Amino acid sequence: MTENWLTFSDSENNEPAAVIPTAPVQAHVPAQQKRVNHHCRQYAPANSNQEPPVLPTDLLSSAFRILDHDSAPQMQYKRRSGEIKTVAYDRFMSVLLQFIEFMSMSPNSDIVMNRLSQFPNIYLILAELFPNVTFHVFEIFQKPNVVHERVNFYNFSVTDDKFSLVKPKKEFLFVYEPSVPVKQLTVDEANQQFNKQLETQKMQFQQLNPILAMLQFELPWNDSTISFFQGEIMLPLMNSATYAGCKMITHRGAGFKDYDCKKLEEQMFYFNNNTRVCVYDYKLNIDFDLFKNFDKCFDCASALSIMLKYLKEAKNINGTEKPLEIMMLWGKLTQSRPEDNDKDTWKRGKFSKDKKRDRQ
Repeated sequence: MTENWLTFSDSENNEPAAVIPTAPVQAHVPAQQKRVNHHCRQYAPANSNQEPPVLPTDLLSSAFRILDHDSAPQMQYKRRSGEIKTVAYDRFMSVLLQFIEFMSMSPNSDIVMNRLSQFPNIYLILAELFPNVTFHVFEIFQKPNVVHERVNFYNFSVTDDKFSLVKPKKEFLFVYEPSVPVKQLTVDEANQQFNKQLETQKMQFQQLNPILAMLQFELPWNDSTISFFQGEIMLPLMNSATYAGCKMITHRGAGFKDYDCKKLEEQMFYFNNNTRVCVYDYKLNIDFDLFKNFDKCFDCASALSIMLKYLKEAKNINGTEKPLEIMMLWGKLTQSRPEDNDKDTWKRGKFSKDKKRDRQ
């Protein structure tokens, strides 16, 4: 016998009738009221249950995202087994936002890359965001499956003599895409890779002579001093809880500077354990459901800052006065995420145990 879904119980019949509102009512609790700084929850257990510091933050400036190698605070590395981690993590969005920030510095300049991005579909959303930019990607080992009229692939090295035949006719930017190891490396193997990567970038940057470059800035795990370009060291965002790789923004004619490997390692350890999970007290109103997973951690504040920079430099829009523009931009970015993207945890800021030191 099937259940009659139209049958009502006496208790249901005795409930008071619903009151029809006579005026518009709010359908949901505003996102701003629902949010807490969930990505910063790991700070208190590691700091005698003290609340994270609150840092007044100007999202229109990228200063809070730049590491000062001369004076940034340091913390000696220690093993991290069993420590809780709640930071925002979204590998695809990390790569995409770094591209957007860099390209916003010169939004009409073409892009030259030494290798295919680890997320090939990223070119499609970038081509949409920067309609005057053409990408020139030099990929030897993979066959790209991305088709777009402003994304050109070449099956030879960016330093090959044939580069002069396809070199952009206008000034261009250079993006160095680091190689991803196919297996877990030992410390010695990783150090060899970091040294090789630094030398390769020196050679490619000097040979190509772009107006600006976004390079991979990772130093060996030892006590040596490395000579590399002067530039702005951009802290990573939305990456794993122990990731220590930075991006360096440098320019044509930049000189060289000595960098202390041990010092940088300890600066990045401090960043991941303290700076990253402070509360960045910005004043931007993003009271939209689409931003319900945002809080005021470093990663979320950085994402908003980069989007504001893009709107200002590429679209001539003041996002602080038109927050709806930020919402639409963020919606476009999230929709571009590939279906097979790494499982991200930045939305939940969940507690997780870090089992290894993550230097990619």
